[in-house]
Amino acid sequence: MNYDTIIVELLAKVKILEKRVKIMEKRLIQEGVFDEDDAFDDDWDIEISTNTPEPKEKKMTTEAIRFYINQLIEDARSKGESSITIVARDVHNGLKLKKRYPMVCNAMRQCMKHGDVVIYSPESGYSSTLEIKYYTK
Repeated sequence: MNYDTIIVELLAKVKILEKRVKIMEKRLIQEGVFDEDDAFDDDWDIEISTNTPEPKEKKMTTEAIRFYINQLIEDARSKGESSITIVARDVHNGLKLKKRYPMVCNAMRQCMKHGDVVIYSPESGYSSTLEIKYYTK
């Protein structure tokens, strides 16, 4: 299961819902249904509009990619496997990314611990074919 993608999606949805609640709250105040004293935290200064823009693309961070890789390693450990070989293409596809191989490759290298081995590294160092063997013990 892809927990980091789920978390990123949920956080984006929560942010959108918070904005929508604030917009609804401001409308209720304007209509006199809601008193400003009853309003939630007034830190945001949101203009009321009929269109609430939705994020077009989720932003993936290197930290989220590392979390995903570490989850794969932890899953292998819990299954009793002594190692797992991860290919950048599999991480990229697993997270449903587009053109983010440099981020994936950096995250893969950052997840390496003493004893882990680069099985294959492309000449550029950043492509779908980067392959690293991580030991789970």
